[in-house]
Amino acid sequence: MNIKEQEDLLMKVEKAKEQIAKLRKQQADLEREKTELEELKNREDEWYRGKKECAESLQKAIAVLESQDADLNRMIVLVRNTRESFSAILDQIHAVKEDRWTPGTLREDLSKSLFVIQKARNELSAARGRIPALEGKRARLVGGGAEPPVAEAGWGVKDMTAGDLVRIGFWLALPAALMVIVVMVVFSML
Repeated sequence: MNIKEQEDLLMKVEKAKEQIAKLRKQQADLEREKTELEELKNREDEWYRGKKECAESLQKAIAVLESQDADLNRMIVLVRNTRESFSAILDQIHAVKEDRWTPGTLREDLSKSLFVIQKARNELSAARGRIPALEGKRARLVGGGAEPPVAEAGWGVKDMTAGDLVRIGFWLALPAALMVIVVMVVFSML
């Protein structure tokens, strides 16, 4: 091979190397673009999944809050009406003037007065069943709002005082303590 052919061959090899480098760069660019497109597709899928999840969760939460709002509004109306009823009965109690009772009207005045007292007791008893605050149970604050009162079917730990818990713990631990004492006495006899 002569020098001219060798130079041509070297030129072709150089051009081929440049072409290969160019193709590798294009391949790397295409791979990067493919990765970016896949990432974009994954993020788009994540958006649609998140959109669906959040929309469903928010719709359920709105329904719960609407129900909660309705319950709270009913409780507000109940409390307001009960307070007005109590105020009216209290006015009736204060309106009774015992010093104006006469021997001739004593029986009738006492009957009317006792009727007012019985009405007050009935109203108070009925209201205690409907409004937990009248039983000494306070609505707990949750996230800045009041948690609605819930009628509970029995005692919960949240209703117990520390003294109640200590007494319960004592009575629960007592059988085990007695068993330990009995076992110790038996072993000491052996």
